[in-house]
Amino acid sequence: MTRLVAAVVLALAGALALACIGGGSDDAEPTATATTTTQATATATPTPSPTGPPGPAAGATPTTTATPTPTPTRVAESIDGDPFSLDDFESALPSPGLALSDEFEAACPGASAQPVVFAGPDGGSSERHAVWVLWVYADRDAFQAEWSVGEDFRVSPLLDGCAPPNGFVYWHENLLLWFAGFYGSEVAPGSLPATAAEVREHPVVRTFLGLTWQ
Repeated sequence: MTRLVAAVVLALAGALALACIGGGSDDAEPTATATTTTQATATATPTPSPTGPPGPAAGATPTTTATPTPTPTRVAESIDGDPFSLDDFESALPSPGLALSDEFEAACPGASAQPVVFAGPDGGSSERHAVWVLWVYADRDAFQAEWSVGEDFRVSPLLDGCAPPNGFVYWHENLLLWFAGFYGSEVAPGSLPATAAEVREHPVVRTFLGLTWQ
């Protein structure tokens, strides 16, 4: 009986010892595991500058082309004379002055003066306008060497083959003026006026005879 009790006590003592050994892991500190947290590096992305809608393109400045105002065609150079030159006569004419014309061909073989054929300022049109021939002599002596002035102040050519187209011929100092006739689409070339007054009162004749010395 004693042996049995001793065996039971011994068995209980062994079981208790095993229980104490197995419970030691509960009290031990857990092994720390170091976890390295990688800090995120913030990379600043440049913020694009605000871009507004494109402005209107600057348009090219338009180039204004001036339309030239038609002007009468002048001779290349003035013709000098004493006391009057071509410039003296032209500047005295009413606006727009004289315009050179090729509608009449003036011929005076051997003349010392060159003819200037022109259409004068008379309000005429392409349908009907007056055409004239101006001769600018160097001086009055040069004029009288080629033209004879009668007692009635009518002039006659002294050069052969030099004849005005009609009787409307005027002279003033060193200048000679022919009326070549009316030209245009509605008249025959070289047409004469209905009355002499139409030529005599023409602005070209009035200007011609009204020239005075400066």
